[in-house]
Amino acid sequence: EQVNIINNLVHKNDTLILLGDVGNVEWIKKLKAGYKVLITGNHDGGAENYKKKIISNSCEHPYCKETNCDVCKLNKIKTNNLFDEVYTGPLMISDKIILSHEPIPNINWALNIHGHDHGGPGGLNNNYINVCSNTIYYTPISLKNIIDTGILNQINSLHRITIDNATKKPLHKKMKEHNSND
Repeated sequence: EQVNIINNLVHKNDTLILLGDVGNVEWIKKLKAGYKVLITGNHDGGAENYKKKIISNSCEHPYCKETNCDVCKLNKIKTNNLFDEVYTGPLMISDKIILSHEPIPNINWALNIHGHDHGGPGGLNNNYINVCSNTIYYTPISLKNIIDTGILNQINSLHRITIDNATKKPLHKKMKEHNSND
């Protein structure tokens, strides 16, 4: 059912990002998304088990003895149809968005979109969005729709927080104090 729901909403020109615990690899092969990304979870094996690999790119044209003839280049390269990118830890996709399998504690400078928390509330909770499949009714959520809500406007980036802290306690003021004590 999960594969059917995803295939009805995610198409060949879309990027599908899964935040871990993918389950049976055979289900991933059935997903029709054009580009697939995985951030591995605690129930996933090594990253290499999920990476897209070329199964065959040799010539299949019956009269050809070459490895890359023009006729064969017209044929699609055959792959195992798994993930185009695989990460084993959190992934920052902008200065204000972090994707991770498990929620990252005490993040106030970015939006943490995560899975893993099957018992937690789905959707937005402070700077966290739990997209664990059972909490969002097994329906993929569009990153564009999340951004369009304006949620990122409410989050001060790490750069802004650093600048604000520096202006409250300027370094040159500390230097003057230090020099006057000599």
